[in-house]
Amino acid sequence: MMEEKQKRELYEGYLAMQHNPCWQWLYGETARRVDYLAQRLRQAADWPQYCRLCGELAALEALCGQIAFIAAGFREPAAANDQEGRDADGDEFWPVAGGV
Repeated sequence: MMEEKQKRELYEGYLAMQHNPCWQWLYGETARRVDYLAQRLRQAADWPQYCRLCGELAALEALCGQIAFIAAGFREPAAANDQEGRDADGDEFWPVAGGV
């Protein structure tokens, strides 16, 4: 089980990544590559090419899934407890009681 400090650091890291243009570009390119590989998989000419594309697609889908899992863990508490998830200016901060 994660300690409160580790949860806070993970949350702060997620917020930093969420608003980082490089991270947004990387995630967009990863999602685009998943679509491309899925299309190429449908057009695979032989078994070795099919296996290689399956491996690449599985790895990228796992990466996207991990990112979505991290993001989902922080969206729910903020939505359920909006008063604790935002400061007076409306900026997000670490949810206190009953948070992640």
